[in-house]
Amino acid sequence: MDTTDTTTGTGKKGAGTGVVPEPVVGAKPGRVRGPVPGVFESIDPNWHPDGWTIEHSAPRPVGGNPNVVEIETIVTSPVNRKGDAVEATGRMTRRFDRTKSQLVMSSASLEDLPSKMRTPVSMTAEGTPTFTVLSMQQMKLFGIGYGELSSVSMEHIVNVRAVCELAVLEAQGVPLEEALMKVHSVQYAQTTIEQSGNQIVGLSVTDPGTQGTMRDFLEEWGFFSGETDPLGKWGGGKLTPDSKARWWFTFELKTAPWAGAK
Repeated sequence: MDTTDTTTGTGKKGAGTGVVPEPVVGAKPGRVRGPVPGVFESIDPNWHPDGWTIEHSAPRPVGGNPNVVEIETIVTSPVNRKGDAVEATGRMTRRFDRTKSQLVMSSASLEDLPSKMRTPVSMTAEGTPTFTVLSMQQMKLFGIGYGELSSVSMEHIVNVRAVCELAVLEAQGVPLEEALMKVHSVQYAQTTIEQSGNQIVGLSVTDPGTQGTMRDFLEEWGFFSGETDPLGKWGGGKLTPDSKARWWFTFELKTAPWAGAK
């Protein structure tokens, strides 16, 4: 279950210096596309910014299957996403299917944490997205090397921004798989995928999820957004409480090594 909005707010830089390479310029202003040299290699599962705690569980078999393992990570920051000196916590769970070389993004709730950390080698001068740092730490604990993923599964999406964006696109007649490639959830997964030496080459829906109205969805999941008017913020004036919506869906991103990944 993914509720995290990893782009809301500016966050607060983690302590420490670190090398900041020139970013790879992407299609959208401010977005880094492609692996930034040294970022993945510099990630250490035991590292954390000053004042933070990051606790990873040991990889544990899921359902008694030694080839499918899970890690739960609990994070505490001395400041919240707004930069206030208020302790914030977050949690992320991921699975790895060794037989498929598939990373499963099971759940994440990081919306209270600063959105970026200043890592030993950062993606930009502002740092590296918190979601990406934690994901790559877990990948290293799973034993996933650079450019070694075959696919990423994103399970049970209830992220309010993503659901709003998808509702707008589907109302415009955009096919589901094409629409999903444009939503927020894929964009932040793409950062982790690319910084770990992979690229997205396809998408397939494995569970179309629950369908109803925006009112139905927000009554159940809207509180995760922290927004008083999520339809206004992410619907672009095109959504009402009676608009059709889809949530709790699961899809798989097919990946391949980034050109030059070893």
